[in-house]
Amino acid sequence: MHRLFHISVIVFAALIPLSGQPDDPTERVAHLPEANPYRAVALRWLSLPENDRKVLSDWMSPDDSEEKPLAPPDASQQEIARALANDLAAASKIGASQSELWPPKPDPKNPDNPFHFLIPDVGVMRDLAQITTKVADNSPAADAIQLYAATARFGRDIRSGATLIQGLTGVAVEGIASAGAARRLNAFSPQELELLSSTWGQLPKPAGIEHALQSERNVFFMPLLERIILPGLLALQAEGIDTFNAPSRSKLSPELKNLRLSGLIDADGEQLIHLENIATGNSFSVTNKRSAQGVKLIRFDAKAGRAWMRVNDTPAVLDLQSKQFVSARDDIARLQKFLGEDLGNETPAKTPEWVRRALAHPDGPEGYAIDLIEEYDRRMAEQVLSAQQSKKPQPEADNTSTDPLIAMIMPTMSQVARRMNAAALQPTLLEAAIRHRLGQPGVTPPDPWSQPSSDEKPAPFAFEKTPDGGFVLRSAYEIQTGEPFTYKFAAPDAGVQRKPVSAQ
Repeated sequence: MHRLFHISVIVFAALIPLSGQPDDPTERVAHLPEANPYRAVALRWLSLPENDRKVLSDWMSPDDSEEKPLAPPDASQQEIARALANDLAAASKIGASQSELWPPKPDPKNPDNPFHFLIPDVGVMRDLAQITTKVADNSPAADAIQLYAATARFGRDIRSGATLIQGLTGVAVEGIASAGAARRLNAFSPQELELLSSTWGQLPKPAGIEHALQSERNVFFMPLLERIILPGLLALQAEGIDTFNAPSRSKLSPELKNLRLSGLIDADGEQLIHLENIATGNSFSVTNKRSAQGVKLIRFDAKAGRAWMRVNDTPAVLDLQSKQFVSARDDIARLQKFLGEDLGNETPAKTPEWVRRALAHPDGPEGYAIDLIEEYDRRMAEQVLSAQQSKKPQPEADNTSTDPLIAMIMPTMSQVARRMNAAALQPTLLEAAIRHRLGQPGVTPPDPWSQPSSDEKPAPFAFEKTPDGGFVLRSAYEIQTGEPFTYKFAAPDAGVQRKPVSAQ
């Protein structure tokens, strides 16, 4: 549940104007590689004078609470907006569909903790999407269609990012483009509708729910397990204690402070550590099968960046990155801090029961970690399977983990999966709306979530006219229980309708 809250807060922040940004706004995208073509467009936007950015921000996302309308952009500012929109369209032709083009930014104060990853570019990308769509809204049909499609491609590229947050942000960006095209549907001629259909149909497919789940696993869960949870548990094991508050037995002696890692080998079942004494120049090697000079290697883990050893029967931890010995207490303290401050809790005064259970596992902390991964994968698969039902269960099936740590760090993915499944419906809905406008029911795509019997064809989307001259298409798929996914076309409020029109 904590991860669900963490994701919800950041996605919400990505969709509203940001405040308290760094003195240099370009720092928000400086971590993106230059090979990402959207980086240059974002830098142009962020390098504008603050007043120009404010005027354009108010124009693309007006505040309805203002007592009087704000002044529209002047001619030069409108030209800036058109240039940015055209730049984004040009960047979309290059594309950025590789995860490595959208890296998260590690927190310099806590680079190893994935809970502290920063994604400062998502708000900037939302700005670019809204600017481009606003320009499209005021452009001739042929130009507008290209700009709407470029924004949709932009959103699909963002979905390639390495985090679930970027996946959801990309869904929102494509949604901005889809809603823009949907608003103007009645104004397009038959030729322009065919252009809209073919242009949208040529967009590359976005990364799906599988990519989002794998990203969540690889970027958050596995690094958290390898860098914080497992090292903390192994440090507790090395200390021979099962409580955070026990006195430390691994104070660094002067001898340990002088030892440095100079080489390591992990091959053919043998692990070797080569150590050098920087004070004397002497060096020696130890393996998991052979001790030397009172030093015994228990094991090392390259992913965790740690080697656990005993030096003259005293627990010792070698940090593989700094190549120095550190106190086992450092890893214990990091685990304790994670369970407290990083999860939004008070630092636990007592050792959680799951820690004692992990240490008592027949195969030690490593065995517990293997079980944890299996439990994570099982729960993830169950939640995604639940989202593949067109009707949302009420209540949701209880798939609560028996492991309290999983319950703390794993997001509730069933609702995220439902939102991504609904996003995947939008291009089909747009095509169905185009065919409806053209009076071509014979080639209108059906609702893929309808549930016909085995000898029937899938049913069409439900159609309903609205009093404002628009119309809605409704799928059998539900994001919320009892609320079928509904999309409105040819009206000022075109886009996803949060409740069925009949209920509004």
